[in-house]
Amino acid sequence: MATRMRSFKEDELSQLSAILKRLSDISCLQEVLRSACDTSFLYWHRVIFPTYVANLFENAVDVYKIKYMFSALQDCFLPLMSTRHVDDHTELLDKFNEEICADFHQSLVEPLCTAIETELRLDIHHHEYQLDNRNPFSVGLKDLTVFLKIKPIKFYGRFLDIKAAVERYLDTTFYNLTTVALHDWKKYSEMRHVATQKYGLQLTESHLPSQTLEQGLDVLEIMRNIQVFVSKYSYNLNNQVRF
Repeated sequence: MATRMRSFKEDELSQLSAILKRLSDISCLQEVLRSACDTSFLYWHRVIFPTYVANLFENAVDVYKIKYMFSALQDCFLPLMSTRHVDDHTELLDKFNEEICADFHQSLVEPLCTAIETELRLDIHHHEYQLDNRNPFSVGLKDLTVFLKIKPIKFYGRFLDIKAAVERYLDTTFYNLTTVALHDWKKYSEMRHVATQKYGLQLTESHLPSQTLEQGLDVLEIMRNIQVFVSKYSYNLNNQVRF
């Protein structure tokens, strides 16, 4: 219209069109950014998540970026809440949440726990047995501390704390193995100390006795007078002795 009415020159019309185009882009900027940053498509490609996490553990490079992956996965919840083929969206949300958390635990947390436990055992037995060279300057060793430095990741109302998960695993493992072989209490105590010094892990002492106590009580005599034994004897769970 401006050209037909000769209201603007060609160069002025070109400048006006450019300005109007910019104004149109600015007015739609929020919608454009929302569309460009929408990562809800990951729901249909979530099968790659375990591979991504496993590769992250294998290479141990830029591990802090995993929080960005979880932020991207958060966009999948809004479309799930808009589905119409189910009456309750909570079931879909819970299944997706459990699937992602299970893949994360299986592909990263469990291998990390096993690797740290192995490293602790090798550090303790390095001088006792003839082990391979573990000098990090001559042999490439993976730095596992980078995973423990990742801050808790918030995902669907829960926090995924890698460091706390490793601490729980080591506490449970050391306690169970100490109860099986009480004479190894010193070895696991040293492993706790190394875990604190090397990885900054805060482990709990098992407070189990360092040995079993035998008072020479006749088992046959106990069975003959079981009612007397039950009424007079008590069991100390901490020291694992009867008195």
